Amino acid sequence: MNTRTLILIVILGVITIGLVVLAIQSQSQPQPAVTTPSDQPAITEKEVNPTSVLYFEKAVDGTVSTGSSSATTTTPLNIMLNSYQNQIMGAQIEISYDPQVLSNVKITTPATSPNSFFGEASSFIVLDNTVKQNEGRISYVIAMSPSSEAKKGIGTIGTLTFSKKGTLPTTISFLEKSNVQELGTVTSVLKEAQSITIE
Repeated sequence: MNTRTLILIVILGVITIGLVVLAIQSQSQPQPAVTTPSDQPAITEKEVNPTSVLYFEKAVDGTVSTGSSSATTTTPLNIMLNSYQNQIMGAQIEISYDPQVLSNVKITTPATSPNSFFGEASSFIVLDNTVKQNEGRISYVIAMSPSSEAKKGIGTIGTLTFSKKGTLPTTISFLEKSNVQELGTVTSVLKEAQSITIE
């Protein structure tokens, strides 16, 4: 056996012994804990305290008089939100009415004024504004713009306009799908939605 071969055998032996030692040491060291989904803390939603109320701006007796039975006369009716303690990010309004009595129905966004719940026009966006005239159904969704802060207080979130046929009273109602969203929750904070009688 020549010298070169002997040196190579010695080097391989040293490397083998070193690898064995490293393997033994790595097995004896404590392994880092692996976090499984069940070990992770659950993301909990903030406690929801519904206090918000949707209603139509109306007279003390809960009615609105159109003052005319003409189908061409348009009556405006503000949709109001009182959030009380809730910090509001948006609202979904679902409304039903009798299409045989009310026509030319539409919703416009609140004018920029102190009465607008969400403030300036740049502070909110309208995500849906659908009126199904034949079915008597309205879907209206309004929300704060991404750069705006949640709001609390009382104000207009839209104005409903319509023409009334005949003299018999009729009702405009909020549907169960209506909801109001608070910052930090996925649960509606709508406590009450009040219908209105149109005479």
